[in-house]
Amino acid sequence: MQALTIVILLFFCKAAELRKTGPGTSRSKAHHGRANGDRRAWGPVKRYAPGLPCDIYSYLHEKYLDCQERRLVYVLADWPEDLIHMLLARNKIRTLKNSMFAKFRKLKSLDLQQNDISKIETDAFFGLSRLTTLLLQHNRIKVLTEEVFIHTPLLNYLRLYDNPWRCSCEMETLVTMLQIPRNRNLGNYAKCEGPEDRKNQKLKELKVEELCDEDQKPPAPRNQAVGKPPVIKPVVDSSLCHIYVFPIQTLDCKRKELRKIPTNIPPDIVKLDLSNNKINQLRPKEFEDVHELKRLNLSSNGIEFIDPAAFSGLTHLEELDLTNNSLQNFDYGVLEDLYFLKILWLKDNPWRCDYNIHYLYYWLRHHYNVHYNGLECKAPTEYKGWFVGKYVRSYFEECPKDLLPSYPDQDPEDEEWDKIHKEHIAKTQGIANIPQSPGSLEAPDLQKLICLLEAEDPLVREKALITLGNSAAFSANQEIIRDFGGLPAIGNLLDDPNVKVKEKALDALNNLSMNLRNQEEIKVFIGKVCEETCSSPLNSELQLAGLRLLTNMSVTNDYQHLVADSISNFLYLLSAGNEKTQVQVLKVLVNLSANPAMTKELLGAQAPLSLISLLDSGVAREVLLRIVRLVANLNDHVSRKESTAWRPLSEDSLFALLYGESGLCAQKLTALTRHPDPEVKEQITRITAIAP
Repeated sequence: MQALTIVILLFFCKAAELRKTGPGTSRSKAHHGRANGDRRAWGPVKRYAPGLPCDIYSYLHEKYLDCQERRLVYVLADWPEDLIHMLLARNKIRTLKNSMFAKFRKLKSLDLQQNDISKIETDAFFGLSRLTTLLLQHNRIKVLTEEVFIHTPLLNYLRLYDNPWRCSCEMETLVTMLQIPRNRNLGNYAKCEGPEDRKNQKLKELKVEELCDEDQKPPAPRNQAVGKPPVIKPVVDSSLCHIYVFPIQTLDCKRKELRKIPTNIPPDIVKLDLSNNKINQLRPKEFEDVHELKRLNLSSNGIEFIDPAAFSGLTHLEELDLTNNSLQNFDYGVLEDLYFLKILWLKDNPWRCDYNIHYLYYWLRHHYNVHYNGLECKAPTEYKGWFVGKYVRSYFEECPKDLLPSYPDQDPEDEEWDKIHKEHIAKTQGIANIPQSPGSLEAPDLQKLICLLEAEDPLVREKALITLGNSAAFSANQEIIRDFGGLPAIGNLLDDPNVKVKEKALDALNNLSMNLRNQEEIKVFIGKVCEETCSSPLNSELQLAGLRLLTNMSVTNDYQHLVADSISNFLYLLSAGNEKTQVQVLKVLVNLSANPAMTKELLGAQAPLSLISLLDSGVAREVLLRIVRLVANLNDHVSRKESTAWRPLSEDSLFALLYGESGLCAQKLTALTRHPDPEVKEQITRITAIAP
C-alpha cells in the first residue's frame, strides 16, 4: 500500500511539471543545446519574455552578454555577475534606475544605444568603477548632469549624439565635464536640440558661462558666523591652473578670476587658455618665455589695451582668440612678432572706426593668409554696422586722387572692392562671366570665384567650389588661390549647412593639398575634416571626400599627429563601411603606419572585433592588400621594441586584436600564405619573417 501511494505521488508531480513547462520547452531546449556549444560552463540560457534568448559567450577570456534586439525593458537579475561586456542595443529600455547595474562590478563596456532612454537616475551606474566604454547614442535623453558619471572614474569613451539635448542651466556640469581636455573621447558630436538659439551647437563647443542666466544660478552661500574674516585669495601664478599633457601640452587657466597674466608659465606649453577672467590689459613681454605657444585664448576678459610689445617672443603662435573683449583698436606694432599667425578671432569687440583702426586693417590686408572675423565698426554712430574695410576705403573718398596719402600695402583696386563683391555675389551674374575651362582662368577670375564663396545661394557656392577645385590641377593656380586667401575661405565652408557645398569644399581642398605650402594652411582644418568624415552618413560622398583629403594630408609625417584622436573612428568605418569606404580608410591608415612615431597611436586605438574578418581570403583584393600592408608595417615597428613596451595598451585595442592570446589573427595570416595574389603573399612573407 505504501509503495502504491509513492507511485501515485510521483505521477502527479510529473504531470504538474509537464503543465508548468508548456509545449515550447522541447524546442527551447533544442535551441539552447545548439547555441551553447563550448559555453556549457555557464549552463543553459533562459528565455526572457517578451524577447528571444540572450547569448552569453567568451572571447579573449572575457565574458560577453549579447541581448541586442530582445525588446527588453529592464536588466534581468539572474544574468551572470562576472560579465565584462554587456550589449543591450536596440531594446525598449526607458529609464536607468539607481543601482540598476550594481551587481556587474567587473563590467568594462555597456552598449545602450538605440533604446528609448529618456531618464537616467543619479546612481544608475553605481558599482561600475571599471567601466571604460558607455554608448548612449540614439536615445531620448534631454538633460544629464556630471553627477551621473561619478561612479565611473575610468570612463574613456562616451557616446551621446543623436539625443534631443536641452542645453539649459541643468546641463552646465555635464558640458563642463565634456570640455575638459583629457575627456577628448567623451560626448563627441552631441548637439543641442533646444533652445532655438543653441540648436545644432555641439556640447563640446558651448560657452558654459552662458548656459545659466543670473536668475537661474543658485544663490551664493551666506556666511553663518558673524564677523568672519574675508577669504584671502592666493597669489596669482600658474599653480592655480590645470596642466594637461595629452594630446598637447595645455595650461587651462579659464575662470580663475585672474586680473593679470599668471607668472611661471611652463616654457613648453603649446596651448594656453586664459578665457573668462578679468584681465583688462596686456603688458609688455607677458609671454616672452613661452616660446612653444601655438594657441592663445584671451576671450571674455574685458581687455581694453594691448601694449605693442605684449606678444613679443610668440614667433610660433598660430591662433589668437580675442573674442568678447573691450578693444577699440590696436596700437601700431601689436602684431609684428606673430610671424606664423593663421587665425585671429576678433568678434564682439567695440571697434571704433577712426584713423587708429588703420593699422589693424592694413596689417590683415598685408598678411592675407591670416583668417580673421568680427572686424565690424561699433562706433561712432554713423559707421555702426560697417565692415572696417569699408570704413577705411571711405576715409579718403573726398580727396583728389593725386593728393591721396601713399600706403605701401594699398591695393589700387581697393576702392572698387564692394562693387566687385556685390556684382559677383549675385546669383544671376555670379558664374556666368567666368571662363569654365580651368586652363583659361586668370588671377582676376580666381579672385572673383573666391568672392563667390560668400554667395547666399548654395548653388553658386557649390559651382564656385567646383571651378576652383578643377583649376587647382594647374600648379600656378594653386599659388594664386593661396595668395588671394582662398584656402581659409574654402575651409570655412566645412561649416556650411548645405551637404553638397561641404562635399565640394573637401574636394577643392583635396586638389589644393597637392601643394606643400598649401598644406601648411590646410592643417588648421584637419580636426574639422576628421569630425565631418566620422559623423557623416556611412559610405556617403561627403565621407569619401573627407577621407581623400586626409589621405593626401597624411602622405608626409608632418600632420599625421593631428588625426590621432580619430583613429578609433577610422577603424569603425573600416569594419562597417562598403568596399569603397574601406579602401579610402585603409589609404589613411597605411600612411600612418609607415611612420614609426604613430605606431602606439594606431595600436592603442579601440578596434571592433569584426576587423579580424578582413583577413579572410575572400575579401576584395584592394582591401586585403592594404590591410596586410598595414599589419606588415605595424609588425615591423613592434618587432623593434621590447614586448613590455606594449603591455599598457587596453584589451579592446588594435594591439590586442592583432597580438592577443587567442591567436586568431596569426591563424588568419597563416591561411593567407596560400593566397594566389603575389602582392598579398609578399606582405604575408614580410609579416611571418619577423616575430613581434
